[in-house]
Amino acid sequence: METASETTLIQQAQHGNVSAFGKLYDQYAERVYRYLAFRWRDSAEAEDLTADVFIKAFQNIRSYRAGQAPFGAWLFRIAHNVLIDHWRAKTRRQTIAWETLETTANGAAAHAFAQVFTRAELAWGVAQLTDLQQHVIALRFVAECSIAETARAMQRSEEAVKDLQHKALLALRKKIGKP
Repeated sequence: METASETTLIQQAQHGNVSAFGKLYDQYAERVYRYLAFRWRDSAEAEDLTADVFIKAFQNIRSYRAGQAPFGAWLFRIAHNVLIDHWRAKTRRQTIAWETLETTANGAAAHAFAQVFTRAELAWGVAQLTDLQQHVIALRFVAECSIAETARAMQRSEEAVKDLQHKALLALRKKIGKP
């Protein structure tokens, strides 16, 4: 619920009073930051996102209508949208190139699988695999272990690791829905 002084600050900000908007910033910045830091879990990026929220709020303050939602709710809707936009942009930028799959056993299955996936697709797909399949993927492609090192770590033969890796990659491709 907005107080009378907050309503006055909002009205002043809507008429271009930067100082009034600065007071609104002071009132809400810490809460918006905590929300974003909890959701994003990176304090530096949360600070940047908080700045983005208040830039968008300042740019759109004239569109705020007191009767539709409290000012704080309006700000947190902006924060949510900024977070979603940031997540989408980041997942588009952070793709994983699968060229390393070319170096597997004979490379045939890996070559067919060698594509670019977003981290989100990959994380979801790997989570759908069995524990053994996740283990072999983590050792081979995250830790960059050789077949021999992976076999020793998993206490399996090299042929068993190659077979498990092949099946894991095929299952992952199927889970992600890529040809």
